[in-house]
Amino acid sequence: MSTSSATTPILTQADAAFKAGQWDLAIETYQQFLKVNPDAVVVCRKLADTLAIRGRLKATVVTCMHMWEVAEAHDELEEMEAIVDRLISLRPDSEEIWNKRVEVLWRQGKKDDAVTLSRHLANVAMTRGQDDMAVDLLTRAYKEDSNNLEVGLHLAET
Repeated sequence: MSTSSATTPILTQADAAFKAGQWDLAIETYQQFLKVNPDAVVVCRKLADTLAIRGRLKATVVTCMHMWEVAEAHDELEEMEAIVDRLISLRPDSEEIWNKRVEVLWRQGKKDDAVTLSRHLANVAMTRGQDDMAVDLLTRAYKEDSNNLEVGLHLAET
């Protein structure tokens, strides 16, 4: 993380506020820092932690989604995986987040796991009437593993 000398005192102040349990000041100061350094994943994580402590679930999820975008832009798979784990713990019912889990599995080369999860998510999507999402998941799975007869049959059934 590269920070300018102008923003280093802001981060020091934010960290001090966090350590002192001054959550609102820490949140405000981390946000101020991120306006200048939006790609600072470590600071995003600190902000997400502080927001979670304050019980601000929606803002925590938004911050984690931003962290995901930054990590994805830099193709940081380990970071993406950690962020998805956190997002799933916060919003286990979110299809968007589970789709990010599938994306991580594809990028990690875990084809079998990605196919299995894609098929499961497609079933869930179909029960919710989200046929387009189901087709998208199964189409990607079939493109990645065209020899998988079960995926082909599942796709044909949707």
